[in-house]
Amino acid sequence: PKKANGNNNNNNNNNLDPHNGAVQVVVRLRPLNEREKKYGTLPVLSASTANKTVTVIKGKGDRQARSSYSFDRVFTAFSTQHDVFEQSIQPVLDDVLMGYESTVFAYGQTGTGKTHT
Repeated sequence: PKKANGNNNNNNNNNLDPHNGAVQVVVRLRPLNEREKKYGTLPVLSASTANKTVTVIKGKGDRQARSSYSFDRVFTAFSTQHDVFEQSIQPVLDDVLMGYESTVFAYGQTGTGKTHT
Protein backbone atom coordinates (compact mmCIF):
# COMPACT_ATOMS: atom_id res chain seq x y z
CA PRO A 1 0.00 0.00 0.00
CA LYS A 2 0.97 3.58 -0.57
CA LYS A 3 0.85 5.98 2.34
CA ALA A 4 -1.89 8.51 1.65
CA ASN A 5 -0.70 12.10 1.66
CA GLY A 6 -3.89 13.96 0.95
CA ASN A 7 -2.89 14.31 -2.71
CA ASN A 8 -4.00 11.02 -4.18
CA ASN A 9 -2.31 10.59 -7.54
CA ASN A 10 -4.26 7.42 -8.30
CA ASN A 11 -6.45 7.46 -11.37
CA ASN A 12 -10.00 7.87 -10.09
CA ASN A 13 -11.35 5.59 -12.80
CA ASN A 14 -13.49 2.93 -11.12
CA ASN A 15 -12.44 0.30 -13.66
CA LEU A 16 -9.12 -1.37 -12.99
CA ASP A 17 -7.09 -1.71 -16.18
CA PRO A 18 -5.89 -5.33 -16.28
CA HIS A 19 -3.79 -4.67 -19.39
CA ASN A 20 -1.43 -2.11 -17.86
CA GLY A 21 0.85 -4.85 -16.48
CA ALA A 22 1.03 -3.36 -12.99
CA VAL A 23 0.19 -5.22 -9.82
CA GLN A 24 -3.09 -3.90 -8.48
CA VAL A 25 -3.93 -4.09 -4.80
CA VAL A 26 -7.54 -4.39 -3.70
CA VAL A 27 -8.49 -4.47 -0.02
CA ARG A 28 -11.72 -5.41 1.75
CA LEU A 29 -12.33 -4.73 5.42
CA ARG A 30 -14.18 -7.56 7.06
CA PRO A 31 -17.23 -6.83 9.21
CA LEU A 32 -17.01 -7.27 12.96
CA ASN A 33 -17.72 -10.86 13.95
CA GLU A 34 -20.37 -11.85 16.50
CA ARG A 35 -17.90 -12.01 19.39
CA GLU A 36 -16.56 -8.54 18.61
CA LYS A 37 -20.11 -7.18 18.46
CA LYS A 38 -21.05 -8.90 21.73
CA TYR A 39 -18.18 -7.25 23.60
CA GLY A 40 -18.62 -3.84 21.98
CA THR A 41 -15.28 -3.90 20.18
CA LEU A 42 -14.56 -0.68 18.33
CA PRO A 43 -13.16 -0.93 14.80
CA VAL A 44 -9.50 0.06 14.43
CA LEU A 45 -9.83 0.59 10.68
CA SER A 46 -12.01 2.78 8.53
CA ALA A 47 -12.30 2.69 4.77
CA SER A 48 -13.29 5.05 2.00
CA THR A 49 -14.35 3.51 -1.28
CA ALA A 50 -14.47 6.93 -2.94
CA ASN A 51 -10.97 7.95 -1.81
CA LYS A 52 -9.59 4.40 -2.12
CA THR A 53 -8.03 4.65 1.34
CA VAL A 54 -7.92 2.65 4.55
CA THR A 55 -7.21 4.48 7.79
CA VAL A 56 -5.63 2.71 10.77
CA ILE A 57 -6.71 4.18 14.11
CA LYS A 58 -4.37 3.66 17.08
CA GLY A 59 -5.00 4.79 20.64
CA LYS A 60 -8.01 6.42 22.27
CA GLY A 61 -9.28 9.93 22.86
CA ASP A 62 -6.64 12.67 22.72
CA ARG A 63 -3.89 10.09 22.21
CA GLN A 64 -5.38 8.81 18.98
CA ALA A 65 -3.17 8.56 15.91
CA ARG A 66 -4.36 7.89 12.37
CA SER A 67 -2.42 6.63 9.37
CA SER A 68 -4.04 6.39 5.94
CA TYR A 69 -3.01 4.14 3.06
CA SER A 70 -4.11 4.22 -0.59
CA PHE A 71 -5.01 1.21 -2.71
CA ASP A 72 -6.23 0.61 -6.25
CA ARG A 73 -9.67 -0.27 -4.90
CA VAL A 74 -11.17 -0.41 -1.40
CA PHE A 75 -14.22 -2.31 -0.21
CA THR A 76 -15.75 -1.48 3.15
CA ALA A 77 -17.10 -3.94 5.71
CA PHE A 78 -20.51 -3.34 4.14
CA SER A 79 -19.40 -4.66 0.74
CA THR A 80 -20.62 -8.10 -0.18
CA GLN A 81 -18.64 -11.03 -1.53
CA HIS A 82 -20.58 -10.50 -4.75
CA ASP A 83 -19.38 -6.87 -4.95
CA VAL A 84 -15.76 -7.95 -4.53
CA PHE A 85 -16.10 -10.70 -7.15
CA GLU A 86 -17.93 -8.61 -9.74
CA GLN A 87 -15.65 -5.58 -9.49
CA SER A 88 -12.27 -7.26 -8.92
CA ILE A 89 -12.20 -10.90 -9.95
CA GLN A 90 -14.67 -11.12 -12.84
CA PRO A 91 -12.69 -8.72 -15.07
CA VAL A 92 -9.57 -10.86 -14.51
CA LEU A 93 -11.48 -14.03 -15.42
CA ASP A 94 -12.81 -12.37 -18.55
CA ASP A 95 -9.23 -11.52 -19.58
CA VAL A 96 -8.09 -15.10 -18.92
CA LEU A 97 -10.82 -16.32 -21.23
CA MET A 98 -9.51 -13.90 -23.87
CA GLY A 99 -6.02 -15.43 -23.56
CA TYR A 100 -4.27 -13.11 -21.12
CA GLU A 101 -2.17 -14.56 -18.31
CA SER A 102 -3.39 -13.39 -14.93
CA THR A 103 -2.99 -14.13 -11.25
CA VAL A 104 -5.30 -13.42 -8.34
CA PHE A 105 -3.62 -13.67 -4.95
CA ALA A 106 -5.93 -13.61 -1.94
CA TYR A 107 -4.43 -13.07 1.50
CA GLY A 108 -6.17 -12.64 4.81
CA GLN A 109 -7.52 -14.02 8.02
CA THR A 110 -9.13 -17.48 8.09
CA GLY A 111 -12.87 -17.38 7.55
CA THR A 112 -13.07 -14.00 5.82
CA GLY A 113 -14.32 -15.26 2.46
CA LYS A 114 -11.20 -15.57 0.28
CA THR A 115 -12.20 -18.96 -1.12
CA HIS A 116 -15.83 -17.93 -1.56
CA THR A 117 -14.89 -14.82 -3.53
